[in-house]
Amino acid sequence: MKKIIYSKSSLKAFKLFIFVAIIIFCFSIVQMLFVSGIKGILQSYFSFFSFIFQIISIILFIIIFFFPTRTLIFSIITFLNSALILVWEPENVIGLLLYFLCLSSIYARGYFNKKRFIKNIISTVILILLILTELRFPMAIFLKSLLEKISVSAVLAVSLLFIHSYLFDFFEISSSNKKLNLAKFENLTSRDAEWLTAILNKVPYKNLAMEEKMTEGSVKNRMKIIYETLGVGDKQGFLNKYSEFEIYFEEQISNSNE
Repeated sequence: MKKIIYSKSSLKAFKLFIFVAIIIFCFSIVQMLFVSGIKGILQSYFSFFSFIFQIISIILFIIIFFFPTRTLIFSIITFLNSALILVWEPENVIGLLLYFLCLSSIYARGYFNKKRFIKNIISTVILILLILTELRFPMAIFLKSLLEKISVSAVLAVSLLFIHSYLFDFFEISSSNKKLNLAKFENLTSRDAEWLTAILNKVPYKNLAMEEKMTEGSVKNRMKIIYETLGVGDKQGFLNKYSEFEIYFEEQISNSNE
């Protein structure tokens, strides 16, 4: 079975990263105010947008700190900041790293599980367009920046290749065994398996509530517990990771010879 990306240990590590990011952004804002002042920030488009983005990022990071499974917010933050840096600071490779961090976060969420080729093309085209905005700078700066980005991309690609190969073997991820037995999870039931199967078949919560003679709110509360137990965060996270899985409930009966 696939490793849960929202395990308690991974969430703690993620929250620690978010906490460090909040501190870094706060220091960056203080540094901008100390060096440039409000007047200096308002006189530069890059400084102004950077200042606004960092304030917005801090607010969103605080939200993520308390709701760490909302990784989509994290993806948006990293993309906006990467775009800002790629457009305005051609010699700063942090923009490229943030772009790859954005891709890795939506990859972990399961965004690339379907139509992977098309989505990879779109992601590559967006990156190329962002890099091409640097053509407005002197050609020497653009070429140097381009060479650095190609080099960093190559190193990242090879590193990810090795990591992916290791994780594939370590967790024994098999595309031919796409089955999820809820009996392996504590506190999940056969009814939960039926509900998840219905979700995969695009059955609305209100229909489940009518069939079970429950309120829609009760169904949503139970589904929230199920998603958290599976480590997928929410309904979309479940669909992204398990859309091609068979969901069932089969308890393991152990035979003891006495």
